[in-house]
Amino acid sequence: MLAHITRCAHERPKAAWIAGGGWQPSAFSDGPRTRVQLDAVVKDRPAFFASADGRALWANSRALDAAGIAAATPDPPGGRIERDPLTREPTGLLRDLAGALIRRAAPRPTQQDYEEAIRRALTVANSFGITSVHDAMTDEDAIPAFLALDRRSALTARVTAAAALSPTVQLGQDVPGEVARLERLRADALGTRFRIVGTKVGVDGALEGRTAALLEPYVGTTDRGPTLVSPEVLQALVVALDRARLSVHVHAIGDRATRISLDAIAAARARNGPDGPTHQIAHLPLVRPADILRFPSLCVAANVQGLWAHRDPQTEMVIEPSLGPERARRLYALGSLARAGALIVAGSDCLFASMNPFEAIQVALTRRGPSAAAGPAWLPDEVLTLDAMLAAYTINGARIQLQDDHVGSITVGKAADLVVVDRDLTAIPAAGIAAARVRFTFIEGRQVHPIVGNR
Repeated sequence: MLAHITRCAHERPKAAWIAGGGWQPSAFSDGPRTRVQLDAVVKDRPAFFASADGRALWANSRALDAAGIAAATPDPPGGRIERDPLTREPTGLLRDLAGALIRRAAPRPTQQDYEEAIRRALTVANSFGITSVHDAMTDEDAIPAFLALDRRSALTARVTAAAALSPTVQLGQDVPGEVARLERLRADALGTRFRIVGTKVGVDGALEGRTAALLEPYVGTTDRGPTLVSPEVLQALVVALDRARLSVHVHAIGDRATRISLDAIAAARARNGPDGPTHQIAHLPLVRPADILRFPSLCVAANVQGLWAHRDPQTEMVIEPSLGPERARRLYALGSLARAGALIVAGSDCLFASMNPFEAIQVALTRRGPSAAAGPAWLPDEVLTLDAMLAAYTINGARIQLQDDHVGSITVGKAADLVVVDRDLTAIPAAGIAAARVRFTFIEGRQVHPIVGNR
């Protein structure tokens, strides 16, 4: 990683900052990541790198200085600045909302930057046969770029967006004003292939950093993990958003985070009636059995990442020891959600994981890594069927995006959003699905992969 960062900085001598991401906590087997490591390779300007799950930033000293982060800087609400136990100086690792301190100090992307990023991302999506995407947390500054591309007929996939919340709203400040802002955004950002349908609410962090909110403490501690929003504020926010028919996309990792999210949606259903938007809770690695049954009764979609549902080194070495054997046996309860009748939709959590659907489908069916040979499934009661995963990637996803009336199935009268795959997924062993490749992708009958002509 340090060699790659060195090369990147060398190739961009005029860049004011160096930024990137994708590191896994398990990669640092020889000790914690610190600013000292980055200072050795980027000395002359700020540099920071997000973890693969997006819940932590690794920054050098220049970045900490630019953000004004020092020994006396308090932890922000919903975040933690890791510190040297003796000097209290920041180590260079910032967890959850503490990372916003660095991001606010860094230069903002231009509209041209956003447009180029969107085009590149959708080119990758099209290569995987993706014709519609849900952008889970759209920066307000990116919206003009989406709309500009849409006006030029340059969006090669349909994009529904969950607009990012204002940072202070999760602290309970001006919920009515925030809902009014989101309503204005929804009305103003209504394009042909781009529209805003709601917002994203982060309730907790990640199991790896013990920032996921649990009902019972982590093994060997009294710590249950923090929440990024109080149950009372979350309930008031979800009730108000539901009343405005804005869908809520909740990030929930721990079983306590999922429970308070379901409680908030239950309050919205009780207050506003049962016919509001289909809200979704994303990730769901740990859910209590009693709460699994609430998904269909509350009409809440389970947004799952099939690619995560196997026993990788991080799960074995970091997550399982912190949860203990009983909770570890309930990780990624995809089969239980399906048997309960939950509406399952398939997300990638890109850029923090691959958006390749075939890898995620294979792992959900086999509960083994995408490159693993056929063998026994990890927690075999929690496998999903191919039909369930195909529905999650097609008609169920279209329903969450409020467009199942015109996409999501090959039906007379619907748009010709079509994908041609190089093999019949129903006729091959599950362990071979990840090797599938997309030959052609069409949106409204127009070929967008492979790229033809000048777009």
